[in-house]
Amino acid sequence: SDLRAPGILCAGPRRAFSQLAASYRSRLPVPVVGITGSCGKTTTKDMLASLLSVHRRVVASPASYNNDIGVPHTVLSADASCETLVVEMGTNAPGEIEALCRTAQPSAAIVTNAGSAHLPGLGREAGAAQEKAPPPARIAPGAWVVLNAACGRRDTVRARSPAGRATLRTHHRAAARPPPAPRPDDQPPR
Repeated sequence: SDLRAPGILCAGPRRAFSQLAASYRSRLPVPVVGITGSCGKTTTKDMLASLLSVHRRVVASPASYNNDIGVPHTVLSADASCETLVVEMGTNAPGEIEALCRTAQPSAAIVTNAGSAHLPGLGREAGAAQEKAPPPARIAPGAWVVLNAACGRRDTVRARSPAGRATLRTHHRAAARPPPAPRPDDQPPR
């Protein structure tokens, strides 16, 4: 061989990168939040990292590093000062989220939704829901999973999780109502 520098020869560098990150992750004593969904992953990851960083040292996926290169990169970016790791996980084909979960080993999960994104690789919305289920399915009983109440496939994802769950509900109003007009007998506060 003409290799003149230290290196690792392997048949599958992407798989080796994931295995290296999984080994490193298994020794990281920090909570890992895995975020997946058909859309909204990056925004959710950025918001969560921002909120947590007020009180903790957070390492989060840069940009949309949510594939078999980006997830190992994120895991390996966590150093000894990291207190929480936030990992975005995306997919285009069946089995990708499961593989990313083996790498990141999330201890909590957020599933933004399971919709029609990536249907060419996943088949139909039911396939998308099955693909989004591994993060919640890998969570330990008593941990937490956040699901979107507006997602029509949330029960498919929920059924695979032994964890405690929080289902988010939001209410949207078409227009804000103006405050009521003061009555003549109302006195201003003193």
